[in-house]
Amino acid sequence: MKNKVLKTLVLFLFAVLGIFSMQKVEAEVIYEGYKISKQDITGASVPFIYVKSSDGEVENVYCFNLRLTYPPTQWEGTNYPKYKKEEANSNQMDRLASNKRLSGDELRDAILKVIYYGDSENGNRELQKKYRLSDVQFHDITQKAIWYFTDMADASNNLQHDALKAYRELIDIKSKTLPENIKLNIYTTTEQDKDYKPYQNLLSAKILNSNNTIHTR
Repeated sequence: MKNKVLKTLVLFLFAVLGIFSMQKVEAEVIYEGYKISKQDITGASVPFIYVKSSDGEVENVYCFNLRLTYPPTQWEGTNYPKYKKEEANSNQMDRLASNKRLSGDELRDAILKVIYYGDSENGNRELQKKYRLSDVQFHDITQKAIWYFTDMADASNNLQHDALKAYRELIDIKSKTLPENIKLNIYTTTEQDKDYKPYQNLLSAKILNSNNTIHTR
């Protein structure tokens, strides 16, 4: 009899703990977006966009929407737009891209390839070294290559020499492959600037190890 009562009590406690676990909501990580302008070798200003999580982690990201507003400059104020981070899917990207060159999985894969081969901060510097580009130049052509697919914006007429060659190679996605464990993150916001203009959505790509940690190339 005692064993039966004890068994019933244990089952009851497990049920209560299960209900409590289901009701517990983990605090969502909030990201703030801002930009820092850097100069290339010609003296032109190139915006770098960053997101900073509520736990202090900072990541360099790329703009998804050419015609929307950049996040404010760092130190311009404390009211940075808040972003939600999630893994990008094809339907979401179709919806957010205003004038896309490709659709569905083709758009997602194109952007992944551009960031994978054009993101020097993740260690992929082969293309940058091939054309002897500075970090600022390389970042600039990678951003322009993303807009080539998301906004049908061709920057060929605005680039010269090695930067133009690197840009053309970067948008030649048919010649490129991707690792299986690469993940495209999208940071979305519904906030607007003081003139009621929507802020850009943002992108980053990461390679994951088998234990789901970020792989550094």
